[in-house]
Amino acid sequence: MLAKIFTSPVWALVLKELMLLRRDRATIAMVFLLPIIQIILFGYTVNSNPKQLPMVINSFDNGRFTRALTTAMKNTDYFAMVSVTQDETTTRQMLDEGKAQFVLSIPAHFTRDIIRGNKPELLLEADGTDPMAISNAIAAVNMLITQAFKDQVKGSLHYLNNTNSEGIVALTVHTLYNPAGVAQYNTIPGLIGIILSGGLIVLTALSITTERTEGSLETLFAMPIKPIHIILSKILPNILVGYSQVLLVLIAAFFIFKVPCHGSLSLLLLVCLPFIVVNLAIGVLFSMLAKSPLQAIQLPLFFIFPSLMLSGFVFPFLSMPIWGRWLGELLPATYFIRIARSIMLKGGGLFQVWPELGMLCFLSLIVVVLGVFCFKRTLD
Repeated sequence: MLAKIFTSPVWALVLKELMLLRRDRATIAMVFLLPIIQIILFGYTVNSNPKQLPMVINSFDNGRFTRALTTAMKNTDYFAMVSVTQDETTTRQMLDEGKAQFVLSIPAHFTRDIIRGNKPELLLEADGTDPMAISNAIAAVNMLITQAFKDQVKGSLHYLNNTNSEGIVALTVHTLYNPAGVAQYNTIPGLIGIILSGGLIVLTALSITTERTEGSLETLFAMPIKPIHIILSKILPNILVGYSQVLLVLIAAFFIFKVPCHGSLSLLLLVCLPFIVVNLAIGVLFSMLAKSPLQAIQLPLFFIFPSLMLSGFVFPFLSMPIWGRWLGELLPATYFIRIARSIMLKGGGLFQVWPELGMLCFLSLIVVVLGVFCFKRTLD
């Protein structure tokens, strides 16, 4: 019985498949490299308690209690001081543009009111577009205030010796852009970018590879056309597919999840164009690099997975280590997610999103140029 099993033609076919797999070194490298990338990204970038969140202090008092509070904020791991100012317009603009996650407003006569026992009010404004990124930091503010005034209270307020410092000031927290902390408001705008990245890259990744395997690429090489013509022919028709996906997600966002759009819907649709183009161009580039349909399917995973992890869609962008942010800045999804959240939740206009929009256009140009450079008019 065992002799029949081991002499079966199946084992000859198994041996043949193993030999083919051994020769396909690129596929073997992808199989082992992708899990390594996943382990590194999950292990180092997954953090539900982000630190070093940018904060602006809007201070109209320069007393010792203000200095103690400012020093305590600077010394904590939760906040990174961006600036100290007395301009409310500037601080709100920094919140709108995403340059600051928090603004702490200290009123005039803050130190005097504490000494007199008048219980002054501190205002903490937080960017609520990503509720998970700010929840722990807000909870830590009360503790910081307690620690900042602990020694000062004992030395200055003899009539409050029997009270703790929590009752000395009143803290008011305003969560902007998403006051209720609805998770869908943060997720759905980013989901547009993730769906486009995954679908469009795979869509065009098989284009040239399929024509190479079917033999139709020979006809293209015989025609008097340039590489840029072939690349554009793969990109332009699929722009309609990209916009179809965008409209589908937006319809679900508005009518099912009730996600608001405080900004211009036409501007949102406009900024989708360079993002669609860059993803289609990346797919074409992968299609040129792949030598088989299997590789054309596997290569996009090395781009789609980091886009999911490092763009700020799943985990707060500011919670990642510095090297993770550097990698995230190379991904088109990072800029598009910022744009979508700014327009839909903050009501941002072209002035607020033009830096990210410019980066998307720049990345589109770079990828198309790389595609032209990598294009080979050969079938091997």
